[in-house]
Order: sequence, then structure tokens, then C-alpha cells
Amino acid sequence: MSGFLLAFAWIFMWCAKAIRNRHEDEKLMPNGALDGAMESAGPSAWLEEDWGSTSAAACGHVTNATNLEGLQLHCEKYLKKIRELFQVPRPEEILEMNHINLSTAEEGTGQSGAKMLFSNDKKFIIKTMSARDLGAFLNVVEKYTAYMTMHASESAMMRYYAILEDDRGGFWLIANNWLPVEFPVLFDLKGSMVGRTNGITESDQKDKDWLKQNLALVLPPGERAVALQSLKKDSLWLARAKLIDYSLIAGLLYYQLDACDGPSQAWCIAPVCHPKGGCGEAAYTLGEYFNQIKDFYCEETSVKEKQFGHTCVGGITSSLKVYFQCFGIIDLLKPFDMKSRAEYTVKAGWGRQISAQPANSYARRFDQFMVEKVFRKSWSDSTAPLVFTDQTCLDWGSIDMWGD
Repeated sequence: MSGFLLAFAWIFMWCAKAIRNRHEDEKLMPNGALDGAMESAGPSAWLEEDWGSTSAAACGHVTNATNLEGLQLHCEKYLKKIRELFQVPRPEEILEMNHINLSTAEEGTGQSGAKMLFSNDKKFIIKTMSARDLGAFLNVVEKYTAYMTMHASESAMMRYYAILEDDRGGFWLIANNWLPVEFPVLFDLKGSMVGRTNGITESDQKDKDWLKQNLALVLPPGERAVALQSLKKDSLWLARAKLIDYSLIAGLLYYQLDACDGPSQAWCIAPVCHPKGGCGEAAYTLGEYFNQIKDFYCEETSVKEKQFGHTCVGGITSSLKVYFQCFGIIDLLKPFDMKSRAEYTVKAGWGRQISAQPANSYARRFDQFMVEKVFRKSWSDSTAPLVFTDQTCLDWGSIDMWGD
């Protein structure tokens, strides 16, 4: 009898939780907010696993790629606008300029099994799309385009520039790469704890690995506030679109500089200064990736023009520690659909910090983790912007202290 009552109580609690989550999600979603995008998605056949040939056109229209035999472009009505916003070349030009052969794509490290390639200039990522990815995108493409048009300069959401179909009926997306320089470790951060570790010796790490090393993205206070506000807006939009499982991809470099007036450094060749902490020496290469910072800010010996819409930020603390980090939201296209609901139920997601959560709950957890564990306020309070001049570009890392 006690077993029956326990089972009944469990079912009752699950139903109450599901109803509450559904109600909270509906409160976030204005009436009809996604109706237009849902209608543009077309029939449910888009969610089938076997796409077959090119008989159907995503978004209702398809065009042949110029000078690239066998490739077709989908959803150009919308994605052309995104490319124009960010001054991105046509997809054919991206593939040709970077000598990209889709057949050489390799499977990534994520659970999706998607194959991917990066452009030689590190600006773009090209990866395969599953039927579920494409179905999710078609449901929101109109609203996504409108949102990105309004928030182009601030949004940290992945930018979708093109959807390609190859001669075998496989679909590919071209998107921006949030990490334009090399980092020794990449972090994939969601705020979920279950199964979220690869080990701190790995080059791809997750939430538990981040927490174990007590790390932070250290931005000047003003830039931290802007970044968190942008992430909050993005996660709210994603919640309204019923999308989950996205993450913040982040790369982080940090180096301790010797003080210019200290016992080991009486003067500086390449001074990098903090308004209250004095100046530190940046002329010595402090590690394998030290000059990646210069590569972002400089074109040879001159400072680059500021890149529109990027999310790479440098800072220097009052203790003369330099931080440089790039970050952005990736993997936007997992809906909280029947499959996700089943995962949430089977894995008891209401009581465990698994990845699959109702969209509203997922967004709240993501935002909280960003504020409390990623962009830590106490670390940013004493941080000033990292300022490059032409002279800094000339001298930064110019002396190889390792003698290589």
C-alpha cells in the first residue's frame, strides 16, 4: 500500500511541476508571438529523419549556389539580411575564399555528432544540420531575423548566415565563429551539472571543470554589465521560442605582468597600464598563446578597427593581471519538444540539474550561472579596459623570454 501511495505522490508531483512550467512558459510568451514563424515552417514532414532529395524548399524557396555545382541555398529571403547586417560575403564566396570542401568535415566533440569545418580566417563555422535542427530553425527563422536585425550590435546569439543543401540532400549551416583566435582550452557552459565534466586536463571542458578551477571571465564593470544584459535578452528570446540546450562557448587567456617600477622590472618596453595599479611589462612572451591577444587587436604594427558585433574583451586588473576572453551563445536549435519532454521526465529533470529543462526554467538557470559563476562581479570591480596603441602592437610579445 505504501508503495502505491508513493507512486501516486510521485505522479501527482510530476503533473503539478509540468503544469507549473507550462504556465510559466506561457506567461513569457505573448499571444501569437511565434505564430508567423510556426506557419512559415511548413508541414510536419520537416521533422522526419529522412529528408530525401531536394523536392521541398526550406522557407518556401531555394536558389542554386553560383559557381558551386550541386549546392543549393535555402531561406535566402531571411539569411541574406543577416549577412548584410554583419557585412558577410555570400556563402559561395566564403567557401571559395577558404578552399572549403564539405567532404573533409570531421565529427565534432559534442553529443550531436555534427560534422564541422572552420574557415581559414577563423571567422566562420560550417556544420551539418539534423532534421530536428532544421525543423527548429524553420519554426523561428522569421522571428530570429527580426530579433537579430534589432539587436545586431549587442546580441551574443550565434549568427546564421546561410543554409546549404548538398547534392546528397544533406543540410549545412554557415555561422559565425565566436573564437577568432586560438585558446588552449574551450569551455562549454550551460549551468547544468549532471554529466557536465570532461576533466580539467582536456582541451574541451564543461561546467564542473570551470567551477573546480574557480575561473571567471573578467571584464571591466561597464562591459560586464553590457554583456550580461545582452545574454539576458538573448535567453529571454530563446525561452519565448521554446529553445533549450544552448550554451556559452568561451575561451580565456590570463597572464601576470611584472610591474614596470618593481624590483625585477625597473622600466617597460611595452607598458600596459591600469589607472590605479600602475603599468606592467608586455614585451616578453609569457606563454604559447600570449601573442594571440595581439593578433586580435593588431594588424601587424597597427591597431585594427573595432570589429562590429564581436564579443572578445580584454582587461587588466589593479594587480596587473591581464585577461582576454571571447564568448558567445551557440547551439540554439534544440526545441523543448516531445523528445525533450520525455528526456526531462525519464531523467527526473525537476529534481536534478540535467540539461533538458522547460525553456523558461532553462533560461533562468543559464542567466543565474552567467551572473554568479562566469562573469563574477567581484573579479571585475578592479578591472580596467585593455588598451592597445600602435606602439603596443609593435612591442607586445616582441622578446622571446624562452629563447625559442
